[in-house]
Amino acid sequence: MDRVHRATLAFTLLLSFSAYLAVPCDARSERGKGHVLPSEAQYDIGIKKYKEKDYEGAVDAFKQSIYFARNEYMPQAWYWLGVTYMVKLEDTKAIEALKKYLEQAVSSTWEAHIHLGHIYLRNNRLNDAEDEARQALAAYAGQCPKAYNLYGLVAKARNDYDGAVGWFLQALGDRPWSYTEAWMNYADMLMWAKRWPAAIEQFSQMLESEKTLKGLDEETLFTSRGKCLLALGDHQRALEDFHRTLSMNKDNSEAHLNLAMMFDQERHISSAIKEYKEFCRTCTEQKRTAAVMQRIAMLEHMLTPTQSAPEAPQPSPYMRRQQQEEQKQEETQQLAPHESGF
Repeated sequence: MDRVHRATLAFTLLLSFSAYLAVPCDARSERGKGHVLPSEAQYDIGIKKYKEKDYEGAVDAFKQSIYFARNEYMPQAWYWLGVTYMVKLEDTKAIEALKKYLEQAVSSTWEAHIHLGHIYLRNNRLNDAEDEARQALAAYAGQCPKAYNLYGLVAKARNDYDGAVGWFLQALGDRPWSYTEAWMNYADMLMWAKRWPAAIEQFSQMLESEKTLKGLDEETLFTSRGKCLLALGDHQRALEDFHRTLSMNKDNSEAHLNLAMMFDQERHISSAIKEYKEFCRTCTEQKRTAAVMQRIAMLEHMLTPTQSAPEAPQPSPYMRRQQQEEQKQEETQQLAPHESGF
């Protein structure tokens, strides 16, 4: 799951990459084009490595950029060092780098607060995450959808359904909606509340959106919609959505698990066993796989034919003739007249 989370996070950060770099960098030199300082050269290498998903190389380059900068003043290098550590799930280092960026930055810092908020959120530091959302909103100086979305995630972590829905809708703003992450979060809250038809409608609207939804994870979307359809009892459409997911990623463990449960419910035992085994192959969560392995054992026992009691061996032809002759003699004796005995 860490690999999937890291890839999704990196892609999300890259969506705003070009726009973000278009802003004048705090530490970029104003020298002529023919002269590039070593710190700037290393910074450019770091950006290139990050875009290539060479995160180890990016970390090394950003650290070199900071090293070569006078007094280690290179805000943008600190920022992207923090972002890279965030993608690598090295949260302590990410927090340190992003805070260093906030100390040096003179331009808008709202995105750094959003990143810090997400790091605190995944470490269950909800008060800190909420505080970062508040600071992001203040730094943005206006309507900040990403701050509202972060507020919604904090409310969700606190099991505050109404609060989370309200924040996600505020993040989405007026229709037509285009903020993909907030829309997915809103649909997930409808699932969480078991409002299956409403959730299905939102997932379907995302697929049919008149606006291009950047970063839309169709693999997750089809899996989630399939779960809703399965809960409603629409097995055929659920089957189609799970197969769409597997056509994009044959190792999607959630799709395999839901297919298995559907086949299990329908008493298609062999198919259920096959999908349960695929789930165990692809899932990295030991507790879940252990529970599924127990279910596999039960189903396999159901498929084993019941053994009948062993039959007595059949007598040979010679023994059969002997038995027949003895039976005839016994019948003759029973029919013979008996003495009265008086």
